[in-house]
This record gives sequence, C-alpha cells and structure tokens, in this order.
Amino acid sequence: YTSLKPLGDRVLVKLSAAEEKTIGGILLPSSAQSKPQGGEIVAVGGGRTIGDKKVEVSIPTGSQVVYSKYAGTEVEYNNSKHLIMKEDDIIGILESDDVKDMKPLNDRILIKVAEASDKTEAGLILTETTKEKPSIGTVS
Repeated sequence: YTSLKPLGDRVLVKLSAAEEKTIGGILLPSSAQSKPQGGEIVAVGGGRTIGDKKVEVSIPTGSQVVYSKYAGTEVEYNNSKHLIMKEDDIIGILESDDVKDMKPLNDRILIKVAEASDKTEAGLILTETTKEKPSIGTVS
C-alpha cells in the first residue's frame, strides 16, 4: 500500500466482504447485499495541523474498524474495494469478532438496542419491514 497514501487525517480501509448468503443459505444478488460497515486499516495519512500542533492519526494500520454508514470515497485498489475516509468517520475499533468487544472512539458509546416486538397489542404478527424500531437500549 505504499503507492496509495492517504493525505492529512485520512485513512485507507480495505472493506470486509459483503454477506453473499442468508443464514439459511439463500444466495443474495448484489443489489440485496448490505454494504459492509467494517474493514481493516491498511494505510494512514500523516495527520493534521491544529494551530501550531501536529496531530497524528491515532489508529494504527492493521486495526479492524467500524465506520459510519455513508463514510468515505470508494476506490478499487489491487482488485479489492477500499474506502478513503477521515479518521473521525471511524466509530470504533474491533478487538475481536464480537461486537461487544468494540472500543468506541471519541465521545461515542455502544448501546444494545432493545428487541422489536413481533406482534401488535392485538396479536397480529409483524413482518421485519413493519416492525417499529425501538428507541431504547442498554449502554454496553
């Protein structure tokens, strides 16, 4: 990755692969695959200058990260999809495969959202698209 170096406080993230199958084994067309929100930092910029101080990028290469859904600019490099984004667009660092072990960055916190109800109060079963998303949760 020496030939593609992000500038300033930007980082280059190699995207994780999109889910191509459902849990039940059904193949998903590319239009139905969800856009990944995680990947590996493969290159970092030199940092930014604030006043007279130089602030280095604090996330090292090799870190597995989670980033904002609409962050960055997608680029194709070495036949793989990558994003170039600002360091501030990174939400947290994954220290294992379990999201419970994510280390949120800056002033962010991790909240486990409450489960959506499967039925209405009258007993009608709701589909995934009609379930109301809960607005409550527990800080992890």
